[in-house]
Amino acid sequence: MSEIYWWPRSLGCPQQSGYNEATQSTSVIKTTMQAGPQKFRRRNSSSPRQITMQLVLRGAGKQTLEGFYWTTLNEVGSFYMPDYSKPLYQDNVAVYRFTDPPSFDAIGPKLWSAKLMLERLTTVNGHFLLNIREEDNLLST
Repeated sequence: MSEIYWWPRSLGCPQQSGYNEATQSTSVIKTTMQAGPQKFRRRNSSSPRQITMQLVLRGAGKQTLEGFYWTTLNEVGSFYMPDYSKPLYQDNVAVYRFTDPPSFDAIGPKLWSAKLMLERLTTVNGHFLLNIREEDNLLST
């Protein structure tokens, strides 16, 4: 299995206005029976989510993102990044990969808007996002 890299911290987090999650495609197969209701079963345990996000970057940030995509990930690699649709805890990390190369629009001198087309392959690192207090094992929110 190939290595999974970490999202470069210097690139920061996406703009709230440019963040979009496509509706998850269904992983349920429906079979019509000769008699009675349809039969439902799961095709797989999870299906990837399509994510679109925008970053505002300075010149060095543009270079960092291009290097990360073209060199580090070699266009097809996966990476860890926080799942920004969930509360930002330390263990809130999901696995992503690019579906298209990042595109850039100039928005000022040495200032770029980068559009990222991603696929979230896993949810928050397999963790349940309620805080479990170690000392008495009670759930809290």
